[in-house]
Amino acid sequence: MIKSRTMFMFFIILLFLSLFFSFDKINKLIAQNQAKNTIESAFYFKNNKDVESLKNVYSARYSYSFFKLENINKIDLIEIKLLKNEKNYNIYYNYGRGRINNVDRKNLIIFKVKYNIEYKDQKIEPVDSGIYEVAYFLIKENNTGNWKIDDVGQDYYE
Repeated sequence: MIKSRTMFMFFIILLFLSLFFSFDKINKLIAQNQAKNTIESAFYFKNNKDVESLKNVYSARYSYSFFKLENINKIDLIEIKLLKNEKNYNIYYNYGRGRINNVDRKNLIIFKVKYNIEYKDQKIEPVDSGIYEVAYFLIKENNTGNWKIDDVGQDYYE
């Protein structure tokens, strides 16, 4: 009797632990999808030259930005890929904006974003039209709320 009760309790604890870790994994996937939606929205707003909506998907430091959208003919999102290498996160905290904004690690997510941009007048841009891959650093400002784009950078580790 005691042996069967012990086995039953062990089974219940095992079931509880598996559910707990499943919920954690589900929450991470939900966060990743929400962050991806933020990036997709940013590209949509850039294509539609909607500066005010674009400001809403960027962190507060971009509140006075004009984003130079008038010279973009079109910008197509090709791929969004989660960067899992912790070097990217350490760089953000040690050398990037993480030193300033005190965002918890669980409220930072980094993606490699591949896109194609075409400018109306190539002569006034510092870079050529074409395909680019950059890192997008998304945070939850003040460790709450929606995912916001806090930085975009060239270097990243896969």
